[in-house]
Formats: sequence, structure tokens, C-alpha cells
Amino acid sequence: MSAVNRITIKEWAKKELNQHFRFYVILIICALLALILSQGISSWYQFSNVGDPDPVVSTWLGIAFLISVIASMFKTSAMFTMIDITRGETDQTEPMQKTFSIFDNGQYFIGWVVINILIAIFVFLWSLLLIFPGIIKGYSYSQAVFIYRDAIKRGEKMGYLEAITESRHRMNGKKWFLFVFDFSFFGWIILTSITAGILGIWVYPYYWLAKAKFYSEFIDNPAQAQEEPVTPIDPPIE
Repeated sequence: MSAVNRITIKEWAKKELNQHFRFYVILIICALLALILSQGISSWYQFSNVGDPDPVVSTWLGIAFLISVIASMFKTSAMFTMIDITRGETDQTEPMQKTFSIFDNGQYFIGWVVINILIAIFVFLWSLLLIFPGIIKGYSYSQAVFIYRDAIKRGEKMGYLEAITESRHRMNGKKWFLFVFDFSFFGWIILTSITAGILGIWVYPYYWLAKAKFYSEFIDNPAQAQEEPVTPIDPPIE
């Protein structure tokens, strides 16, 4: 995996987005609005809490967190559709219906909730050692929800911890690639923040399409996985 892979993935995502821009805008609009709202509330909270914190104002921080969780849910739902598109399993029609694809199967939503909670716990425990182990493990576990959803979609049984373990296994040798890949979008994310999220109409579907292509090319592909035994989920502290 090299810079050529990153360039190829990003060029594909950009071309796909430009050809079906209206579809992807509608597909990600709920996630985008939730992101803008949560970030706006957080910024207002920080401005309003200068000096003596106001307990009433502080409650809005919790609201911002809940909205950010909703944004994450809609993002995952959009990426389910994007992954299916990269594999030719669906087309660029009915974007609003596909916005809620995470609810197509109750196990998708429950899996998303439980797996993210488990990942948050594991990453937190690893971060107690230092920040870098937490970041590394975050990347190791980052594909678990998609792996779990694909297993359920194929009619296979997969446990939540098993999905996390499988993600860790498949991300062997790919964590640095994905880190650099994410960092390459840092400038776009900054510009999106400067424009109060408006630029996100183009940036977020571009970024998420590229991540979906990464998954379909390098994670959901047995030939790309390193041949080594899958061991149980590693303990947070060794």
C-alpha cells in the first residue's frame, strides 16, 4: 500500500461524487446538519462559559454530544450505502431512503451501538498508557461496524467482540496508511470549519466515499488480509 493507492482512491471518490453530486448531498444531509448543529452548540457553549460556568448553559454541552452521536449514526448509515455502491450492490437512487439504511436491519443499529461503546471503552483504557496506544487501537478497531454489518448481511453469525477482533486482524499493516490517508483531508476539514460547515456539502461525501472505497478494496477483500491467526480481542493493558 502506497501513496499511489491513496491517490487512486481519492480520484475515484472525487469522480463518483461529481457524477452523482445531488444523490450524495441528499444522502449525507442529515449527518451534515447534525454535525453543524453539534459544533455550533459546542462553540456557543465555550463562548458562554468564559468566566463563571453557567449550569444551564452547561446542559447544552450534553445536548451537543447527543446530536454528535446522531451525526455519527447518519454518517455510518451513509457509508453503508457508499460501500454497497463501490461493490456494485446498489445504485445512486432513492438517497433519502438510503439515508436510513442503518435501520434496514435491527441488528445493524444494535451492532453499531454496542460495537462503538466497546471500542470507546477499549480505546479509553489503552489511552491510559499514553495517547499513542489509544490512537493506534482506534485505527485497529475502526472497521468493526462495517465488518459486522457485512457478516449479518450475508446471513452469518458474528459477535460484537468478534467483529472488533476481525477489524484488528484486517487492519494489520494498514493503520499507518489509513492515518496518513485521514491526515490528507485535514486541510479540507479546516476549510469546512471556517465556512461554518457549508463546504461540508462537498467535503464530507468526498471523504466518506474515499473511506468506503478503502474498506471495499483493502478490508472487505480476503486476499488483502494478512495471513495470520485471528486471536481473541487483546486486553487493554498487558
